[in-house]
Amino acid sequence: MSLPPRPYDRSVNSEIERLLYQVSVIKMDARGLAGGLTHEQFNWRPAPGAWSVGQCFEHLNALNRLLLPVLEEAIERGR
Repeated sequence: MSLPPRPYDRSVNSEIERLLYQVSVIKMDARGLAGGLTHEQFNWRPAPGAWSVGQCFEHLNALNRLLLPVLEEAIERGR
């Protein structure tokens, strides 16, 4: 798997631009990890009380839904 092209937007703070690029790489990694799984594989739990791949992603998404507004506000203040 190769990395996506990294655009450079000079109107954006370089640190913000780097973080946005990292997010795009993480999204690509997530698709690579889970994209080829069947519904059963995505929801399979290795043991009682253990999380499935789907539950792990849902946990990350739930946390991101809480943090995203805070991060977006901080980014706007940083600009």
